[in-house]
Amino acid sequence: CVIDLPKGAEHPENMKFAGQLDLAKIAPYDKSNLLPKSGQLLFFVDDKDNGKVIYADVENTDLIRIFREHEDNFYLGVLIDKISAETETIEERYFTEKDEEFEEDMLNENGKMWNDFAGTEKSKMFGIYTHCQQGEEYILEFMKSNRVVLLQIGGNGFNDEGVFNVLIDKEDLKNRNFNNCIFEWAQS
Repeated sequence: CVIDLPKGAEHPENMKFAGQLDLAKIAPYDKSNLLPKSGQLLFFVDDKDNGKVIYADVENTDLIRIFREHEDNFYLGVLIDKISAETETIEERYFTEKDEEFEEDMLNENGKMWNDFAGTEKSKMFGIYTHCQQGEEYILEFMKSNRVVLLQIGGNGFNDEGVFNVLIDKEDLKNRNFNNCIFEWAQS
């Protein structure tokens, strides 16, 4: 993997590089104004649910390129070459009668059938929380909480399988405190 670390920062021991975001390039798409407008966010994770987020408000010219080889998830080194702002709706998380998986006997009290795997292919910041091992009720409760999806890496070329999430409390994000992030793998 190619990693551009801020001067003085070190690759966390026993962790894999998961991603790096240039916030100046993302800022025009951050309609919520929750992210810093400049700097770098770097994400590292181990083989469990432990990780580290490094935020450094530095110019790209002040980054030092290092190379770290590893196998398993994130080894492909996918380059994000297109950023867009999209709006997700909770309706996208339900099957429709046209879907092969739709079963009348699985409808909830609102006459809808939850799709545990909807959204798992997306890589994103913010949006609707995705976890294929948690059901509709859990996801809807999360949406009412003060936590947000800081980063979701989906199965669209980044991982071998599953979804990787980094969650953060909005107050921590506002205060640029990335020490309390929650790291989750969701695999079926």
